[in-house]
Amino acid sequence: MLTHPPAQLTAVTSRQYAGQNVAQACPKFSQYAPTRTLRFSNPNLELLAKPCAIVLLALPHGVAAEFAVPLNNAGVRVIDPRTGRLMVMSAEDNIVKGASGQAVQSLNVMCGYPETAGLL
Repeated sequence: MLTHPPAQLTAVTSRQYAGQNVAQACPKFSQYAPTRTLRFSNPNLELLAKPCAIVLLALPHGVAAEFAVPLNNAGVRVIDPRTGRLMVMSAEDNIVKGASGQAVQSLNVMCGYPETAGLL
């Protein structure tokens, strides 16, 4: 999502990396300026709902549902392609292959962007 033209990454969460910036926790992304200032925080639904229009979840399905429902109720878009709602499941080490890459590709198609926009 760092290279997706209309996307702005405003929050990242991780219990493991809380307090570290994205460039420290994921050095392969340090070439992108936002990663040097954007810091991981502990997951907090209320804080995520304020600055975000869309939240990308990287959680097991059962846990993702626990986050998705309240976020959706707060007006944050969480789309699941199976139901017509955007629910993007991703993991840092699986961003180009598997479900996360498919989710970004689906988002691109839904929004009319080139299919490969934002994929590293």
